[in-house]
This record gives sequence, C-alpha cells and structure tokens, in this order.
Amino acid sequence: TGLAQMGIDENRVVRWHNKENVYYSNRTGRVTQYADPHDVSTFEPSSAFFGTVMLREEVQPSEVFSVTKSWVDFSTPPVGLLAKSPDGVFPKFSHMVAFALGLSSSQKMPIDRNEFHRDFERLCKALDCTTKDSLLRKAKES
Repeated sequence: TGLAQMGIDENRVVRWHNKENVYYSNRTGRVTQYADPHDVSTFEPSSAFFGTVMLREEVQPSEVFSVTKSWVDFSTPPVGLLAKSPDGVFPKFSHMVAFALGLSSSQKMPIDRNEFHRDFERLCKALDCTTKDSLLRKAKES
C-alpha cells in the first residue's frame, strides 16, 4: 500500500469500525477504533483495538461508568479508551469522574454499582462537580 511505501506500519494506523462488520483487507490501518462495546462482540478484533465511551449530555454518569467498565472487563481489553463528547460540546465534569471510576475498575479490583454510587458521590462532592458542570454549561451557551 501507499503507507508501506512511505515506511508507515499499518499496525500503527487507527481506523473506525465499520457497521457492516466486514473485514476489508485492503482498507488502510490495522488498529480498529470501536464506538460501542457491543460492536466488538459481533466482530472479533484480529489485532489491537481501541474503545470509545460517548459522553452525550443526556447520558447519566452511571451509564458512562457501566460502558467504561464493560470495556475494561473485556477478556482482551482495548489498548486504550477514548472519552468522546459530540463535536463542539464540553463533556460534563461528572461524566469524566464516572469515566475515571470505570477505568479504575478492573477484574483485580472490581467496583459494583453500589460502590460506584458511593465513590461517585464522594468524589463529586470533593471536586464540586455540580458547580463545574454549571460553568461548562454556561461556557457552551455563550
């Protein structure tokens, strides 16, 4: 391919997962970026992959935690996770706290829903999530 001619290893190029769940051997890149953990279960990754946690405004922090935790709990977890908000939208600070708690949950140190709610409330109180979310909302409106 053109990348090989330029000396670029295709195993270092990230591409988005395609919804038709077809592996195209001539498609650029060998590392796949998945938008949803369910996509990986329908299309077994053959190499390293990344996961995405969407931080949409209407999503509850507990859902951000659950999706992040589902990525972390994969038998072969992704090389990395990306917390992504829609274009031009600041993520809620509380979503970032939930994402961090999901990342810290692992098979060696599992966090269940009750522990999440306890830790989330404690961290958001200490970090003043409500005020920071309000400031981000005002910044978005201006």
